[in-house]
Amino acid sequence: MDQCTHEVRAEYWKKIIQACGQSAKSWMDENGICEQSYYHWQRRFRKQAYEEMKKTLQFLS
Repeated sequence: MDQCTHEVRAEYWKKIIQACGQSAKSWMDENGICEQSYYHWQRRFRKQAYEEMKKTLQFLS
């Protein structure tokens, strides 16, 4: 997958994950979101945030 495609998909899934205000399972059912895809993207964003946090902490050390 090229970088542009990844960025478009990432933005799409970021909005979906941020919009989920109730229990994730019931929200996914109501909105026709595949549970596997939801958690896949959630893991990717958490990993990305963790990596950025590590870089910041190393910079501050």
